[in-house]
Amino acid sequence: PVWNAVARGIFFFFYQGHRQAHFKRAILEGIGFSFRLLLEKLEKAGGEIDKIYASGGFIQSAWWVQLMSDILRKPLLVDKADADASAMGAIAIGLRAEGLISSWPEFATLVERAYTIYFPDDRSKEIYDSNYQHYNRLCQF
Repeated sequence: PVWNAVARGIFFFFYQGHRQAHFKRAILEGIGFSFRLLLEKLEKAGGEIDKIYASGGFIQSAWWVQLMSDILRKPLLVDKADADASAMGAIAIGLRAEGLISSWPEFATLVERAYTIYFPDDRSKEIYDSNYQHYNRLCQF
């Protein structure tokens, strides 16, 4: 999850009581931490981001979206119509090619938007902030 061709993955702070589910969760948390690192770089370059629009396959899991919101410390807005954003893009291109719409904003008026908002859980802030600091130290090369 880091931009280094020679980087290798590790699991840290584990003990014999951890099971497969713990390692699966750790992988998802690592993905979240890599996104948090990117988010911080974006904010440093362009200012604070107050919300994130999420799309793609991971939005099918409310649990994973909530985890990302908790790690990123930002509200995540999910539009179920965007679950297959690529298909929606193909539909828009087809409609425009056939002359059924004249502009991309016109397509947006044809799609109903209903967002579910996932807010960060304050109870998780301390643990994810601490684990993110460990992640950053481990990613320094």
